[in-house]
Amino acid sequence: MTDVCTNNDGVASLAHGDASEAIAELRRRVAGTNISDTSLLATDYLNHFNEVVMLIDMIPDMPECLDDVREWRPKSYVQHFADSGLPEADLAIAAYELSPEVFRLPLDKTVDDLNRLVPSSLERIASSIESGNQDGLADVASRASRDMQCLIEAASAIINGVTSTNDQTAIDNMFEC
Repeated sequence: MTDVCTNNDGVASLAHGDASEAIAELRRRVAGTNISDTSLLATDYLNHFNEVVMLIDMIPDMPECLDDVREWRPKSYVQHFADSGLPEADLAIAAYELSPEVFRLPLDKTVDDLNRLVPSSLERIASSIESGNQDGLADVASRASRDMQCLIEAASAIINGVTSTNDQTAIDNMFEC
């Protein structure tokens, strides 16, 4: 038998045994929230990446924004919600921990791809700034933004219950100069 405990915020957690009861409880708890009852994941996490895309989009017109983008740091799903102050942060964290692997693992892989793409894009953007090539800078920043948005869209689809995986060749191409 599984014991489903509830913390002070009413979030179900697994004491021991089979996770199916805890997952069923979480699915009931996330109804009416921005957490998918299919994947047990929340799209609020993607705001962390949308922020860096917005800053990169500003760089061609304001190259000094590169310093602000360089201050951006990757955050895990759990860290993002722990730092967020959102009213459903504890529920989002508990749900993530019991999210079916068919969703959680592809999301984690996509996030890893995003976390690798940001610094490689910043290197190309910095090189364009240093060369003084404004047209090249606009192209590099635009490509970086597009590539990141594609990964964000893939992550959003996963969070919303899509189980197809990303095309690895397309992802690999994002890291080419």
